[in-house]
Amino acid sequence: MLTLMDTEAAYNKALDYLYSFVDYSLKHASELAKADFNLERMRDLMALLGNPQEKYPILHVAGTKGKGSTSALMASALTAAGYRSGLYTSPHLQDYVERIQINGLPISHHELVELVEQVKPAV
Repeated sequence: MLTLMDTEAAYNKALDYLYSFVDYSLKHASELAKADFNLERMRDLMALLGNPQEKYPILHVAGTKGKGSTSALMASALTAAGYRSGLYTSPHLQDYVERIQINGLPISHHELVELVEQVKPAV
């Protein structure tokens, strides 16, 4: 079992790994115009991970305003109705794990480390 210090060190390494990728929300529109957005790469990654997106019913909320609050409301309603709900939002306010919630609670630092280590070989 990892100690708290080991978990926090591993968590910080996982964050370094996640932050090593491009954050398109910080890019200027002129840079985005040159970017190669190719869904085939995402399909390939999902296939390497066993297509987890096909194992759960998913609500995808898109638009320009109110995505976070709409998603949180839907997750809360589903949880209150007795369903197990997952919620991913971005960005976070204080801690990266706020982005991923199960039944209204953020995952733990240890769980994020496990998820990153699980996905890394496919990336």
